[in-house]
Amino acid sequence: MAVDPILDKQVFEAVEQKRHSRSPQVTPGRLVSSPTLRTGLLRCANCGAAMTAATGKGGRYRYYKCNTRISQHSTACTTPAVSMPKLDGLVLAAFADKVLTPERLREMLREMKTHLKNTHGRQDEVIRGLQWELGELELATNRLYEAVEKDLLPMDNMLRKRAQKLKARRDAVLVEIAGARRQGEMPVAMLSAKQMDVFGAALRVRLTDSPSGATKRYLRQFVGEIRFDGKRVVM
Repeated sequence: MAVDPILDKQVFEAVEQKRHSRSPQVTPGRLVSSPTLRTGLLRCANCGAAMTAATGKGGRYRYYKCNTRISQHSTACTTPAVSMPKLDGLVLAAFADKVLTPERLREMLREMKTHLKNTHGRQDEVIRGLQWELGELELATNRLYEAVEKDLLPMDNMLRKRAQKLKARRDAVLVEIAGARRQGEMPVAMLSAKQMDVFGAALRVRLTDSPSGATKRYLRQFVGEIRFDGKRVVM
């Protein structure tokens, strides 16, 4: 029998794609959960091996070391160990210089304004359709309860499931209406280029000042690989 979808197709496919990318068969769990910023991204430019975190002086110093040098011998690869805080700082600063530029942020703002201008008209139409559906759902629910009150229908499991289905869809429609209204009320037109510059500066501080899980996820959205040869870093 036909069953109404709980999620729209676009949301479902986006979630499936993220679940697939985080699957242990695709990406090892340590690459997702590791607190080390470069895990899974940093490789040795000389031999191609991954570079992993290491410590010295009882954990006081943290480094990235080539796996070839760790597993074989120091003569097997010429890439030296590099300070983790130093490399992290260089990578994040260069990343911010490329991504969080005023020109890029202002272009994003222009594109957002154009997109919202084109969708505002459609949002009104979507809201009207959802409100009509909400009215039909409430009418069907009231009729169902009236039939039970008049002893025209027994309150059995089948009727309970039908009532639950109507309620679930009603709740989903209310969420959709609220989301459509929020999008229609977004004050993007009030945002100025100066405010975008302030936002970019604040985000830059957040990314470079205290690397966190959010920083790592943001970096992985843009960077596929980082290579270090002992003298320079290439993203």
